[in-house]
Amino acid sequence: MPINLNGLNPSLGDAPLGRSLTPVNPGNSMGAGSVAEDRRLNAYTTVENLPAQNTIVVPYVNGGIETVVVDLPSVPPEISFYPFKNVNNRIEILLNSNTGQLLRSPIAINPSDEAQFEDYYLRQTGMSLTYSEILENNSKIEFSKDDPPKIYQIYRLSTTPTAYTDFAGNMLEEIDPEYGIPGSYIDTIQPNQKYYYCARVLDFHNNISNPTFIHELELVDNNGQIFLSQKVFTFPVEQPSTTLPGRRFVYVEPSLTQLVLAEDTLESDITDIGVNLRPGDSLLGDSTNDTNFDSVWQKDFKLRVTSTKTGRKLDLNIKFKNSGIVNQTE
Repeated sequence: MPINLNGLNPSLGDAPLGRSLTPVNPGNSMGAGSVAEDRRLNAYTTVENLPAQNTIVVPYVNGGIETVVVDLPSVPPEISFYPFKNVNNRIEILLNSNTGQLLRSPIAINPSDEAQFEDYYLRQTGMSLTYSEILENNSKIEFSKDDPPKIYQIYRLSTTPTAYTDFAGNMLEEIDPEYGIPGSYIDTIQPNQKYYYCARVLDFHNNISNPTFIHELELVDNNGQIFLSQKVFTFPVEQPSTTLPGRRFVYVEPSLTQLVLAEDTLESDITDIGVNLRPGDSLLGDSTNDTNFDSVWQKDFKLRVTSTKTGRKLDLNIKFKNSGIVNQTE
């Protein structure tokens, strides 16, 4: 609001802007109208700003947009196993929610899981891929702990699994935990037998998590000594073939006396050979001039090769057969 300073009204333009005002002190001994010493006066006022917003509605995309607001599927739960004292046929399984965020390839157990993972991938990336294409491209789905667990699902097998899909139709139990309390289940098993367990969690929106690692368990009873043997099971990996052709390095063939056709054989057995028949193994070999002749055909031999650098040994099992072919390249 405007303030009147000694008869001057700045709001009416009585004082120039940026100039000091010099008021008159009527009580001064210098007499009425005398000018006192210069003193700068300060004026205070309150200013209220009111917002004036202009809103313009414009199209974001041409043709409209569809969107779905959903939460992320949960991370796999924590699972642990505990035996009972002096009990050889029961174990307790404890399940607890996990925390954090993970980028992982989806792992389906049941056939219906594939459609759910396809939906999660579409929501997160905007790309529509089949479950097989997601795995082939090594694509990832984000899992996060943003909802408390609704259901824990425990799966069990008594035979060695070859894939997670082997657990389909083998759900052991569904556990509905109380809020803030871990889920638990007591399983009855046979002693000295291996079992394979995994678990996953469903949140309050029925989003499924990836399963946990597979745990191999065996409750061993050694004449009253009872203990739990457990380890994380990993699927066997196909080993690459290490077979290499060695023809360019090792060449073994019978001696000349083993390869010739004896004269008496030409007169007696040669008529039994047909065009489409493999010659007999007894045809080759001439013992006429060798009293110590010993035929090598249809006999097993072991050839040992020793490395001069490492000392490692390689044994080759060899058996000579008469194929009728002079050289293998023919």
